Amino acid sequence: MKLLLLPILLLSLSVTAQTYPKYTGNKTVKDTSAPKPKAASKTKATTEAEKPLVINMPKESKITSGNFQDFMNRGVEQFKSGKYIEAVKLYTKALSVATEEQAWRALISRASVYSQMKKYDLSLKDCTTIIDNNNIPEKQLATTYMARARYAQELKDMELACSDVNKAKEMGLPPSLTQGIRCD
Repeated sequence: MKLLLLPILLLSLSVTAQTYPKYTGNKTVKDTSAPKPKAASKTKATTEAEKPLVINMPKESKITSGNFQDFMNRGVEQFKSGKYIEAVKLYTKALSVATEEQAWRALISRASVYSQMKKYDLSLKDCTTIIDNNNIPEKQLATTYMARARYAQELKDMELACSDVNKAKEMGLPPSLTQGIRCD
């Protein structure tokens, strides 16, 4: 009896779904679709706000379309040559084209550039984004905890720094990489 009720129930649901007025073309149900947008007039003059934004940058660092690795490589070059602002722009561009698996690399690279610029709050923010994502291997996560601990120490947030050092140690980061932060 139970086996017979299940097919009957499924059959009645499928018949009911197929006779729903919205799908049969009957207008007994109020149409909730959004109205079509009106075409913009072509005679309207463009205002200052509608003009495209143009960033004037030197030719060697001009950001163009490309792939993730290209942006990362160019960011490393700018970082090594001391052009930190250009490196941040390139790492941000790499982040915009990155997959979820690649995003942590762009974020940790950008965090180290920010730390060279003494912008530890931005470094800490990028590391926190990586940690909150939880989509990276444990070894990289442990390294990120340690990096965030160093930035927190620079910002005099020893509670966060010690907490992150302990998490990095729990994840198996070698003692040689967890030195430098005093948590007594």
